[in-house]
Amino acid sequence: MPTYVFRFVRGGIIRYLSQKETDNAIQRFFKRAGVSLKFTEGYHPRPKMVFTPPVPTGVASTAWYVQIEATERIKDFTKLQFYGHFTLKPIQISLVPNDFKLQKYLEAFQYNLYLPTKRYNPDRFIPEKLVTKKTKKSVRKFRMDEAFEDFSYTKLRDYFVVKYTQHLNRAVKYYQLLEILSSKETAVLDEKGVYVIVTDVIFHGKKLSKIINDIGGKNYVRS
Repeated sequence: MPTYVFRFVRGGIIRYLSQKETDNAIQRFFKRAGVSLKFTEGYHPRPKMVFTPPVPTGVASTAWYVQIEATERIKDFTKLQFYGHFTLKPIQISLVPNDFKLQKYLEAFQYNLYLPTKRYNPDRFIPEKLVTKKTKKSVRKFRMDEAFEDFSYTKLRDYFVVKYTQHLNRAVKYYQLLEILSSKETAVLDEKGVYVIVTDVIFHGKKLSKIINDIGGKNYVRS
């Protein structure tokens, strides 16, 4: 049975859906598109699908990867575009070897932050400054250059474009970075005009989209 990896974009107001809501919306996409999925066995069969880890609610993504097992080959790939929402649709579909394991490559996310120049200053980034990752069970601290690796920025007319890579085991919330880069000392962080997007999954310094191409995954859709 053929194995495919779909790369979805999630943006607009749909970026405020939770991980579960987004995954459910993608499952409905496959149903509308008539993609025949293979199901697990047992009393509660589920479609065989693997998703990338969640990104924070409100964060856009062009790296929402989904691996599926289909019962038959997909014949019309361009038609699939019409079944997606404008801000939740596949931008890349690849036929991969059956032994491909998406989980193997889920190491880090690559982020882009668009910050208004009037309220943020990327030069306030301090590599040795500590930031905190809090979970229900623990609190961990990391240097900024550990949590926000390969930090760099460019300046456009009214915005700074900040880029960094973040390993999943050091997933510090992006608003901690905003608090540090903010050029205004206020009690409440102003995120007006700020846009955050996950651009790709990174594995050993390489983009997952390129890795899939290198192993022979054929791209059928790109927009």
